[in-house]
Amino acid sequence: MKEFEKQKSLIDIANQTLPLPKKQKGLRAYQVLIYNRFHEVLSHAFPIFFETIDHDDFEKSIYEFMRYGAKTPYIWQVPNEYRKFVKAKNIFKNLLFVDDLLWFEWIEIKLLMQQYKKPKSVTFDFKNAYRMGMNGVVKKLHYRVHQQDFQQQSDIYLLAYYDIDQERVYYREISEVMYFFLKNLNANGLKKSIKILARLSDESIKNVRKFLKPALQELCELGILTIKKKRK
Repeated sequence: MKEFEKQKSLIDIANQTLPLPKKQKGLRAYQVLIYNRFHEVLSHAFPIFFETIDHDDFEKSIYEFMRYGAKTPYIWQVPNEYRKFVKAKNIFKNLLFVDDLLWFEWIEIKLLMQQYKKPKSVTFDFKNAYRMGMNGVVKKLHYRVHQQDFQQQSDIYLLAYYDIDQERVYYREISEVMYFFLKNLNANGLKKSIKILARLSDESIKNVRKFLKPALQELCELGILTIKKKRK
């Protein structure tokens, strides 16, 4: 706790919210050093965002974030805190695509930073219970930021996933039906999710299964769908 208070005090001093101690005027250098560190981390984490926005506005947002938003002790999580801070404070409110773009660039970091086990070769079977693996995320976007299209607004459903064999992140547009299915799979389970889709689409369960099966087989092969372990 004492160490945390010392660190917090240092940040407050660096942000000029506390006066510099008389005997430690050298701490002025930390104002520049801390800012430069945040600038380096965030500009590298969000390269497209950094090249797109006004750099003066970016600088102002960093100072605001340092004062009121930065809390995590883990450097790799700082970009996510910044992303959430920008959204909560409605910074860059004139740039409607910013929320989508920051998520798009952040999710790659998150997927890359996790540890994965190589998926077993599994044939999809409707008899099994499945869940979304940690290497896949779905998101509804309003701009095609993955194609750097920041002008045309529309509903886009994106699957971001880490390919364990190739050790890289991919993005794939999916249908609204598949987005709804994957987004609610962990909460509803496979059988209930299929029943919900059948009811919403006014299709038979048999037809919904037939429609989903090729995609679900591929997701199993990629490790994005994993068999849910039974509780002991």
